[in-house]
Amino acid sequence: MAAFCYLPGQSPGQVSKVAYGICFPSSDGFGYMAAVEVRSEEGLPEEFSRVTMPVERYAVFTHRGHVSKLPETCRAVEHEWLPRSRYSFALGTPGSPGFFERYGESFDPKRGEGDVEVWVPIR
Repeated sequence: MAAFCYLPGQSPGQVSKVAYGICFPSSDGFGYMAAVEVRSEEGLPEEFSRVTMPVERYAVFTHRGHVSKLPETCRAVEHEWLPRSRYSFALGTPGSPGFFERYGESFDPKRGEGDVEVWVPIR
């Protein structure tokens, strides 16, 4: 999949205004990285973190409402949709990228509303 780096809106080679919240599962919760897609890592400052998302099959869920309610959407996916589906989470090893949030071009960070999706790797 695509390469991502930190610092939305200011990254050399940034593909679009779409931003991502990449979650890294760990034994005590998860880590989080705000990111944008870039054409390549060439020209990125050394201090930028980089991650390449693994090619996976994803279930995509639209989040409606204020971004502060995003945990409710994630809980509904985990506790309502997943048990009723024929799928399981395909989360990788601790420290590797897991699920992610996609903030589309119509997302307004000042209002905390707009185009938001949660992408969950499944098998």
